[in-house]
Amino acid sequence: KDFKFNIRSIRFFGGDLDDFQVIDEIKAPSVLEANELKTISIRFEPTKMGLRQAFAEIIIPNDTIIVEISGVGISTELRSNANVIDFGKVEIDSYKDTTLVDFITNISNRPVVIDSVFFGGFNQSFKIMNLPELPITLNPNEKMSLTFRFIPYFVYRQNEVISFQHNGLGSPLMVSLFGQGIGVIKDTVAIELADISGKPGESVTLPIKISKMSQHGSFNRVKNIRASLSFNSTLLEPIGSFLADDINKSLRTIEFDIPFDNSSESFLHNIQFKIGSGNDTISELTLFGARPVEDAKLKINYKNSKFTLLSSCNEGGARLFDPAAGGTILFMNRPNPFSISTTIDFELIETGNTKLSIFDITGELKKIVFNEWRSAGAYSLQISAAEFSPGIYYYILETPTQKFMRTMQIIK
Repeated sequence: KDFKFNIRSIRFFGGDLDDFQVIDEIKAPSVLEANELKTISIRFEPTKMGLRQAFAEIIIPNDTIIVEISGVGISTELRSNANVIDFGKVEIDSYKDTTLVDFITNISNRPVVIDSVFFGGFNQSFKIMNLPELPITLNPNEKMSLTFRFIPYFVYRQNEVISFQHNGLGSPLMVSLFGQGIGVIKDTVAIELADISGKPGESVTLPIKISKMSQHGSFNRVKNIRASLSFNSTLLEPIGSFLADDINKSLRTIEFDIPFDNSSESFLHNIQFKIGSGNDTISELTLFGARPVEDAKLKINYKNSKFTLLSSCNEGGARLFDPAAGGTILFMNRPNPFSISTTIDFELIETGNTKLSIFDITGELKKIVFNEWRSAGAYSLQISAAEFSPGIYYYILETPTQKFMRTMQIIK
């Protein structure tokens, strides 16, 4: 109709009312808007064979509607230990599994064959994860366990009816599934980097402040937050070991874990740097890719910062590094991987003490190839595999103002 109805009351009555259970009902009093459809879900569990009846009485203005509810109780040879499976509330695009041990039992004295399984509503949110290949034969007293999965794609309550068609009495065996999709609930964390400054040759500490902004239960599962930080490699050299460390021209990126303190609303994590003279006076400190290491959902907000070089030496003209003229380059070794020897090429744009070191994958120093005064120019040298065990190694080139790292692999 093109007008709304006021539903004043709804009641259920009848001699067989105990055989009918209301799963989802319409609250009364309530309003049924124009062209709106409201549904009532009812489960039928007959206590006796034959016709079973009950009634629903719906009172609206100037009328009373009586609806018959009926079903026929029959004997069955397959029995399930749960006619209704309710998954409750599950976040969208997540899932929940329910495993029902001995879900279906053959209670007859003869084999019963399940030849097909139908999903009546074609709802893609419900699945059977471990259904054996059909047909399935259950011998007398034999049981079958099944795992059901609910994957909500929308925010509303959903239902499905699964029919197990078989050749015994009482076919099909029917099971109702219910579940409600809800929006993703995430705890929020704010990560704030402080502005720092210093002079060449000094050490400086970068405070990283982590603050809890909301409480929805995810924090208890978080032990570490993994993040990456990028900065100017000619100005700052991080002190310590990291999960990953990469230099691309003058941009250095490190990856590290921040231990998560569940006992405090906010806490600090510090990273120390040694300050170089650099190719600039300011470096952006950019944190990105932060996420919990554990299986937890967090929304993470960032506030990045910058480093400012307080003093530098410009005697003799330009600074040690001129971006317009190109930079020091450490090339990838060739061949890589290698089993006999490999060649490492590099180009220097500055004169000064230069060092090339080789570390294993654990960070242990294996060899200092050279540590000496070198002039600007192009260089090439060979590394013999005979000096090392098979594995992955890092070789690091350090100049007076820069640091570069590459990876090589030795195979034998």
